[in-house]
Amino acid sequence: MCWDKYMPFDSLKAREQPKENKIDFGSDVRKILDKLYDDNIKPKYAIALVIKALAPFFLIFIEKKYISSQDAYRVLENLMACMEIEDKEQSIAAVIKALRPILQISTKYPKEFEEMRSKIGNTQEGYIELNRLVTYEKNGKVISLHHSLAKTIGPNRKMYEDAMAKLAQIINDDPEVEVIEAVSYIVPKTPTLFTKYGFEIKELNEKDEEGRDIALAFILREEFLKRFLKNND
Repeated sequence: MCWDKYMPFDSLKAREQPKENKIDFGSDVRKILDKLYDDNIKPKYAIALVIKALAPFFLIFIEKKYISSQDAYRVLENLMACMEIEDKEQSIAAVIKALRPILQISTKYPKEFEEMRSKIGNTQEGYIELNRLVTYEKNGKVISLHHSLAKTIGPNRKMYEDAMAKLAQIINDDPEVEVIEAVSYIVPKTPTLFTKYGFEIKELNEKDEEGRDIALAFILREEFLKRFLKNND
């Protein structure tokens, strides 16, 4: 099961500067566990999923010396002890307590921590990074765009344009690609972020897992290359 399926986050917002450029990992963990329990997953299995999801973080934390291997092992031991707690609220409280050293890392190194979350999540999903902000995946003739975790970055149109320029070169070298699209709550929330660059908008009358309206933004290959391929005559 993918961690990011249960991970709530805000991505690029073209018109809104975040009030705080920080992330609240403790709050995210609570929401994740709430979602798992609401899906009728027993605490011991939910915590096992959390441990599995955190494993790549521990390896990076130890490598970067954010935490010692002994302290990382102690966190894992404490999380495993939480598996025996059946009560939902007690279980969540115990998990948050066990994760305190990780929460301290996320507070001390917010940008680095968010970037780790982003890279690990993108790898799990199979997304290809264009830069820190934008990723994509290819399905046959379609390129689907995705935004990485970006609370500590905020709106950054230059990074968006840089990603599109890189993608244009990739598409120019791949004659199979016919359409570039994005399906997100960001599309109806900030449509000019897409229409300014030639994307068309299609309403879907659907909501994402957070209950937000989503829409489709799409653009055909020729128009995309005309707008983003550098040195394109």
